[in-house]
Amino acid sequence: MRLLLALLSSALTAAVLQVIDDMAENFPQSLTRSFDNQFSTFMLFFVLAGILANILGLPAFLIARRLKMANTWTSALAGLAIGCVFAHLFLNRPVMVFEAPLTSHAEPLTDTLWTYLMFGGTGLASGLVFWFVWSFKRPKTARAPEII
Repeated sequence: MRLLLALLSSALTAAVLQVIDDMAENFPQSLTRSFDNQFSTFMLFFVLAGILANILGLPAFLIARRLKMANTWTSALAGLAIGCVFAHLFLNRPVMVFEAPLTSHAEPLTDTLWTYLMFGGTGLASGLVFWFVWSFKRPKTARAPEII
């Protein structure tokens, strides 16, 4: 259960950071964009991050755990590597850009350094969130005093 929650929270982190980046990139216009456009960006990155977390992140975590190397640093570095792999997969390939009302066109992601930093940083943050959710332990509750 804790592993599922950690995977979901890391995907949620990636999606939220990408929506924030999208809004910051187009700041004055992003305030007037429709909620549907921002929600579709959120859902797209939530699904993609969830798929990447399950395909690459979960095996990386299980291997690190098996080798007794699972800690904050390995989770952050694995997230960074997965984010860079994601950036490399989509770099210089046409990406559909949706604009209002119901028009779209393909644009290549050509800004290499920024793309690697953006997706790598998002992966790093997702890896850290994964680790903090995974390693969170509830404090033991004190027993109530017995009444005699």
